[in-house]
Amino acid sequence: MRRRVSSEGQLLLQLAYTNEEILTKKPVLSRSKIKNFFCGLFHSDYDDKLEAGTTQLYTSGRKLFTFTKDCLESIPEFMNNAIANIILLILTNEGRIATKFEALRNYRFYIDLAKKAFNIRDHNTCIMIISALVNPAIERLNLKKRKSDNEFLKNFEFKYGSFRSNCIKHIKDFTTHSFDKSCEIPSLMMMLINIKRLNEIEKVMKTQGRKTIIKLQELIDFYYELFQYEESMDFIMLFTQNPNENIVIKNLSKNSKTNDLWANIFKISNTIVPNKVKKIGKSMK
Repeated sequence: MRRRVSSEGQLLLQLAYTNEEILTKKPVLSRSKIKNFFCGLFHSDYDDKLEAGTTQLYTSGRKLFTFTKDCLESIPEFMNNAIANIILLILTNEGRIATKFEALRNYRFYIDLAKKAFNIRDHNTCIMIISALVNPAIERLNLKKRKSDNEFLKNFEFKYGSFRSNCIKHIKDFTTHSFDKSCEIPSLMMMLINIKRLNEIEKVMKTQGRKTIIKLQELIDFYYELFQYEESMDFIMLFTQNPNENIVIKNLSKNSKTNDLWANIFKISNTIVPNKVKKIGKSMK
């Protein structure tokens, strides 16, 4: 399977690249260029897109924490935009509904991004991407997973816990164990989902005279202080673009009676792999 990234994906992830230098400069042979040539035999444009996407998502994850003081209400919208946009980037291709083959290729790019995020301990990106990949609109396609994908998803649940528990294992790890604050980024989405419930637990523990160990708000405040002055951090369109602006969604909204985003996403999914209609056999006399 040829690996590539759609133009929409490159735009939302801001994967900038150019071949202008290669085309205009006269090549000069040197030992370093020969070495780079042989390295390039095993390094593809796809790998470059993965590296660029990993970096852009990492910096955007840091940027998210700078909104926790004055623009907290905007964070759920950013996260919802990102998750819906990832789903649409899998289900569509170059302004049209993807084929199942194209959806599989797109799926593999985003799970590869999640693996990279996992490896660099960008938990925010990893959990966000996987929450998109396990959405019913994607799962119902029954896309064939590679052995490494299945192993990674098992490691994901072991590390973070399940989405049914709102990845509470991840939250407990960050609030009760040591971690590398210089590079690890926790999932802000899961922090905000869990914070209200955990605050209630803390209140109960205090009334019982027990020592509280849940310091989730303190952790959010710590990351705000850590990142607030990094004004140069990028914030990619994946978070800011309204998924209703997707060209396929816009066309569906024009031609149908509903403007409901998720209803239209499931229409796209059902176009790729239609629901099987059970045939009722003739009853025997």
